[in-house]
Amino acid sequence: MVAAKHLSLRDNFIYALAACITVANIYWNQAILPQLGAAFDADAGEIGIVATVTTIGYALGLLLITPLGDMVSRRTVVLLLCLLLTAFSIAMPFIPWLPLFKTCSFFIGVVAVTPQIMIPLVADLAPAERRGKAVGMVVSGLMLGILGSRVISGLVAKYSEWETVYYLAAGLNAAVTVVLYFLLPDIPCTNKIRYPQLILSLWHLLRDEIVLKQSCAIIALLFASFQLFWTVLTFHLHDFFGYDSFKVGLFGFVGIAGIMAAPLAGHIGDVQGPYIVVTLGLLLLAASLVIMIIWGSSIAAIVVGGFVLDLGLQMVQVSNQIRIYALLPAARSRITSVYMVSAFLGGSMGSAVGSVVYERHSWQLALVVGLAWTVLAMLALAARTPLQKGYVPGWLRGGQWWKGLDQSRSLVAEKSESKPETTIVEGPAEPLELAEIHVHESSEATLPST
Repeated sequence: MVAAKHLSLRDNFIYALAACITVANIYWNQAILPQLGAAFDADAGEIGIVATVTTIGYALGLLLITPLGDMVSRRTVVLLLCLLLTAFSIAMPFIPWLPLFKTCSFFIGVVAVTPQIMIPLVADLAPAERRGKAVGMVVSGLMLGILGSRVISGLVAKYSEWETVYYLAAGLNAAVTVVLYFLLPDIPCTNKIRYPQLILSLWHLLRDEIVLKQSCAIIALLFASFQLFWTVLTFHLHDFFGYDSFKVGLFGFVGIAGIMAAPLAGHIGDVQGPYIVVTLGLLLLAASLVIMIIWGSSIAAIVVGGFVLDLGLQMVQVSNQIRIYALLPAARSRITSVYMVSAFLGGSMGSAVGSVVYERHSWQLALVVGLAWTVLAMLALAARTPLQKGYVPGWLRGGQWWKGLDQSRSLVAEKSESKPETTIVEGPAEPLELAEIHVHESSEATLPST
């Protein structure tokens, strides 16, 4: 895949802002469900399906739409999705029938995967030594949209009608479409692959790429802990502290503060190698949950714990993406699809389990479950280290051992973007000629002795 290696800070910021606005379309409806229920004369169970079908649509979009970035121009896909988002947002306030409203909500979820197509694009445009920081900035925008959209829609609906939320969404989506039309580069896709083969290759990637497999397991477990925390936090703040929905919504700013550290995590990953950043992020996540298990009756402890939890998650998420984007540059959209579907499935599990454990037991026990998942993620990371088969540890050549896993591989991948049929074994940057092997051998190959 051809890509011009130039990404200015201004462009990077615009891509992050576009990710923030487009992903928010999935979550605008969550804070206005009571108003929607009154408008359509539906009970809580029936109107709650609106949020459910939107989420299901997003999952299908991750699986079926995101991989298109490896088959056709990402510019074409992104602009088409933004146009559809704008059209659906304009239509939503004028829909008088609940089943049709649910159907449109489903399709909003399907086409709201724009950020997951822009993130691989940013990885292509950024130079290898700055890729982590560039990806981290877009991921910050993505997570800001997820948390901030609930707060904004709640505030808008509190002082206006629910239709205003969709008018706002339509205006923002239209603005993003116009800006991206002039900004997005038209990079032709050189992959010659049909859509059925494209989707089938998702399984092949997960089966053959050990680092992708490991990263998917880690992010699924951590998103489970993340969603469990934010689900039970709502109940805990209401039941224990007596907070209303508006005050509960303000806790989204705690998560936003942690999320803004994602570019810093990416920069550290660029310098030190992503493996060590993933390790530190996991330790922060575990520490945050321990703090809130012990001092869960203190608002200060919850604020600190929530901030540290989101900071740790961003460190892991961005660094994992640095690792997996170094595998096969020509398959970055499909790799993103596999990775984000894993995160989505983990998050869904966390929300469901957290609600049940909180209702039947307690806040503390729910967080203990989240801590157990974090420990499992640590074990998944430890199961495949730079010292094991297929890696050449950096310290054997006088370097730092954690750099041997990922950073040098990304440098090799930089030279291999024109060779989509090959993958690269993670190891030191030299000798380069020893690093390339065929895809079907990648998960078991070792480097020959010198």
